[in-house]
Amino acid sequence: MGGIDLKFRQKLYTALLGTVLMVILITSLIQFRTIEGMGQKIEENVAPTMAEHAKQIALLESQKYAVMIDERLRPLIVVTNSYANSIGSLYVRDEVEPGYSRTPIFGASVFSRLGDLKNSNEDIINAYYADETGKVIIIPRAELPEGYNATKSSWYRGAVSRGAFWMEPYTDIITNKTVITYVTPVKYKGAVKGVLGIDVDFSYLANEIVNTRVGKTGYLFVISPNGTVIIHPDPEVVGKLNVFEDGRYAALARAMKNSEEGVVEVELDGTKMVISFARSKTTNWTIAAAAPENELIGGLVTALDEAKTDASKELLYGMTVTILVAGGLYS
Repeated sequence: MGGIDLKFRQKLYTALLGTVLMVILITSLIQFRTIEGMGQKIEENVAPTMAEHAKQIALLESQKYAVMIDERLRPLIVVTNSYANSIGSLYVRDEVEPGYSRTPIFGASVFSRLGDLKNSNEDIINAYYADETGKVIIIPRAELPEGYNATKSSWYRGAVSRGAFWMEPYTDIITNKTVITYVTPVKYKGAVKGVLGIDVDFSYLANEIVNTRVGKTGYLFVISPNGTVIIHPDPEVVGKLNVFEDGRYAALARAMKNSEEGVVEVELDGTKMVISFARSKTTNWTIAAAAPENELIGGLVTALDEAKTDASKELLYGMTVTILVAGGLYS
């Protein structure tokens, strides 16, 4: 009788275990299908949100570099404007000593201030002052072309007519550095007496901008207030592409004229591109980030797929442990 009862119990346990395993298997399959279905549902429902999020990713890149430029250049503006005021104050002696501002003593005082200005920041390559006669005092000392008259230069006339501004970057032929120039008028009692300028090494930020990738193949570029591209990973584009004149960038041009930052979609060479932009407050340049839309969204889709895979792995692990435990109890 004992042997019969044992065999009966074994058959019963086997039947129960089979039932349990079948339930676990069916439940797991349902859960796998549920995870896959939920994933597809999420992708369908959040597709517009992912597209919007992709645009925000691009916009953050533009904003980041606009802020970096402002933070790097703002201190230079403050210190240069301070020295402009200091040089302007020297003209007070003309009131008691007419012609003083044409004397070597005046020139020596300006030269001393230019030296202090240059030494105030390691990024300053040159500091110079041009008075209303066109004479230039520069540190480090440099030989200017014979007959050079600064009042006829674009930087001098620009500062006199519109006030302080940053000039577009250029590559120094001697050092091969990317240089930008800041000029500001020097005034005494409201009258312009000359223009103070500094040449600044901009290589570090320029290199970082051209080497940054947005998505896999996206890139950053910088646009001057007149629409000309002044920094770009492709040097052939610099100075030649104007987004206000090239019809492919019409959407970007309209947005830039109406706002300091934003995101637009354009088609370049058959590819749908997301272009974000943000304006630097110190230079008035616009920093743009361009990337294929599918690359920006692709990263989000990959993250979602990874989440589904992780959930499936966790479910498979839990099912395996349950089966092992059930088998252990049977043995």
